[in-house]
Amino acid sequence: MSHLAPTHVVTASFPREDLGAPWRPGPLLGLLAMVLALAPVTALAEGDVFGLGNAQHGNLTVRDPGLVINASSPLSAEALAGSSELRVADVSAFAAGELVLVLQMGSDTALPGAQETEAAVSLTDSGAGRWELARLASVEPGVLRLTAPLVRRFASESQVVRVPEYDAVRLNTSAALVAPPWNGRNGGVLAFLATGTVFNSGSLVADGVGFRGGTAQTGTSAQMGCEALNGPVGGGGASGGGANKGEGIASASAGAATSGYGRLGNGGGGGNCHDAGGGGGALGGRGGRGGNSAQEDGSRPVGGHGGAALGFEPRERLLLGGGGGAGHEGSAGGTGGGIIFIRAHEVQGPKPRGFITANGGTPLASSTGGAGGGGAGGSIHVRVERRLGCTLLEARGRAGGNSDISPGGGAGGGQLYLQGQGGVDSACAVSASAGLAGTTSTGSSSGAEPVAGSEAAFTGSTVVIDQGFVVPTVPTWVSPGAGEVVSPLSPLEGKTAPGASVQVFIDGVPVGAPVVADATGSFSVVTPAEIPRGPHEARAWAEQLGARSALSAPLGFNVGDLQLRVGFGCGSAPAAEGGLGAFALALALLVCVPGRGKLRGNPGP
Repeated sequence: MSHLAPTHVVTASFPREDLGAPWRPGPLLGLLAMVLALAPVTALAEGDVFGLGNAQHGNLTVRDPGLVINASSPLSAEALAGSSELRVADVSAFAAGELVLVLQMGSDTALPGAQETEAAVSLTDSGAGRWELARLASVEPGVLRLTAPLVRRFASESQVVRVPEYDAVRLNTSAALVAPPWNGRNGGVLAFLATGTVFNSGSLVADGVGFRGGTAQTGTSAQMGCEALNGPVGGGGASGGGANKGEGIASASAGAATSGYGRLGNGGGGGNCHDAGGGGGALGGRGGRGGNSAQEDGSRPVGGHGGAALGFEPRERLLLGGGGGAGHEGSAGGTGGGIIFIRAHEVQGPKPRGFITANGGTPLASSTGGAGGGGAGGSIHVRVERRLGCTLLEARGRAGGNSDISPGGGAGGGQLYLQGQGGVDSACAVSASAGLAGTTSTGSSSGAEPVAGSEAAFTGSTVVIDQGFVVPTVPTWVSPGAGEVVSPLSPLEGKTAPGASVQVFIDGVPVGAPVVADATGSFSVVTPAEIPRGPHEARAWAEQLGARSALSAPLGFNVGDLQLRVGFGCGSAPAAEGGLGAFALALALLVCVPGRGKLRGNPGP
């Protein structure tokens, strides 16, 4: 699972309504306060309540190729969880009332092994790929103000993308919606919501617009014996580096080396010394190593390391495909695939087109030195209420470049997260495959990898949810009745969608962790043991696969003194104050079997 923003401490404060002796929290309330202190900040923010959007931009018909609908701007400062504003470099493309996607592009924390030799890197402690939808309340110079606080923290390595909200979308044959290219700070994303049908007779494309490949260099052919993972371009020997690395999630890290055969997160390393090939980029699957150096350098295995496969929860991350490393004295690396983010009532994709692709870019061949590594597949995140149809749906890694001397490594496959009734239409070809290593003129890979498409480590991630995308129904209250007097430890009961997670709040404070509604949609949460007497208000939201309902209507209820009325020798007495009272209550509940004991509430004077 992904790592959420740092926990915010929430202090439980239930106001005392009566005028008697001062209320003192007992041990159980102390435990409750501790639980609430550990509650995630998501409980205090709006969450993903946007469903399929509000169709404010009407219908869209696309007749020509190359239409860009998403403007964006990089953040100019970190945005903390709980903040209601985003500071950005350019506000010109945004308007109040519109929806935006806040997306962290790179890692703001050190990633162990990200520049070394590990084949996979976990994103558990990294913000890379973290995303969130938000609505704009106002637009001011340098500042976008939100209608609700952010759920998550976003480091300065983030961008804000305008997300249009359509009714129906129609792409004619040969027409295409495309993602603008990533420029090092923003771009690379095609995103929209549609309350109606997306009729795609053309293409939805984010091919080769992700992390950039390492740039080609010349004038370094005399380098021999280079061994440094992160060495500078220059002389050979143990401290010598090689060609430029491809971009990845670690590119923005302080002091990140841009040359040498070590990777940059999911970016491939550059070919190290005399004509070695560049490494392939990565995302869901790892990138392949570039080919060996030339015979004059001993044909050493110093081709660029392939990018690291990234470990993450697919629903919670949107990531650009890693760029391929450049070959030494040869060609540039391929550019990774971009991001496609779509929610709609339905997607239809009639042949011969109906393409949805976020493939990596293919590097050029080289006849004078090492070839660049392939660009990795990007991310496709499509969720629909009904049918998900298409002709082709791909986030493929590309092959490494061919070379007369040393080829580039193939790139890893991307990330697919797809949801619809029945999954993906059987007529749609789905792939997150990897690209193969390039070859020499004699058909040799010269040590570059992979050489077989069946190697699972290089294949990307594909998740298909076989159910329609829905926002859970807003919870409704069943018990207690409005204004009813209850005792502490009495249940609050309600109904929502079966299987949804429900977070209950009392007086705005979350009560423990979310509970899961049963197969009938029923849920129950017990009131705190030492909630004080007087009126209180309960509300709740439901969440399913990341989509959250609005808050429920408030339920007003009263808490009275706790008394235990029992028969057959159990006795009848008011509960004691503090922890002893809670212990006595628990003991009585265990001793007094059903039918012999009964709790009642007394609102007191």
